[in-house]
Amino acid sequence: MSNKLSSRQVGAVGVARVTGALLRCGFNVLVPMEDFSGYDLVAEKDGKFHRIQVKTAQVMEPNR
Repeated sequence: MSNKLSSRQVGAVGVARVTGALLRCGFNVLVPMEDFSGYDLVAEKDGKFHRIQVKTAQVMEPNR
């Protein structure tokens, strides 16, 4: 079994980490029900809404 994550899994981890950070900062976080909305999250605080697109990179380990 491989320990490498697929690109979709890497993206999901990135969205989860951003969601956690926003929640710790006091934002309400909304997640769209479909996967083609053009944004990953909506953050709301004090009646202001922000669409967020999360970009995630994966660190490549050197071949040994």
